[in-house]
Parts: sequence; C-alpha cells; structure tokens
Amino acid sequence: MDFFKGKTVVVTGASSGIGRALAEYFAAAGANAVLGARHEDALREIVGRIGAAGGHAAYAVCDVTREADCKRLMRMNRSERTWIERRSLRKIPGFASKTT
Repeated sequence: MDFFKGKTVVVTGASSGIGRALAEYFAAAGANAVLGARHEDALREIVGRIGAAGGHAAYAVCDVTREADCKRLMRMNRSERTWIERRSLRKIPGFASKTT
C-alpha cells in the first residue's frame, strides 16, 4: 500500500460504485484524493469520511461529458497545489488516463 502514499490521484465518478471504492482505497493507501462526480452531497460526505479517517481529499462537482467541468476539476487540482501521478494510474490494469 505504500505505492500510493503521498501521491495524488484524480477519481471521476467518485460519488458511488467503483469510483467511490477507488477514492476510499486510494485515500486509505495514503494518496491525496481529488474527487469528481455530479452529486455534490455524496462527494461532501465521502471527503468528510476520508478526512475523519485521517486521509486527504478534495472534490469538485464534475460531469465528465462536459469539457468545462473537466477543466474546472483540473484547475481545482492545481489550485490545491497537488499533482497527478499518471504513472500510478497506468499500473492499474485496464486504466488509461488522458489529459488535455
């Protein structure tokens, strides 16, 4: 689990299902989690739970079908002075990352 410690990951679809599970997993593994999804109440609750457990997380409401939302998520990520460790994400089987 030390592989993700201190690294930052961006998880979209983080309000439920596999996105939520990944957000919680990465945070428990010591990563800084930047979460995006359409459901702000759920995001707020997940970030609160991660923080209560001693993890680090931030969120932005984001619909990945909207370019402006994705850009806002990335700006929020940069404004938090975090960075995306894409090499970490590529090591997850079946995961491909793309940035613009």
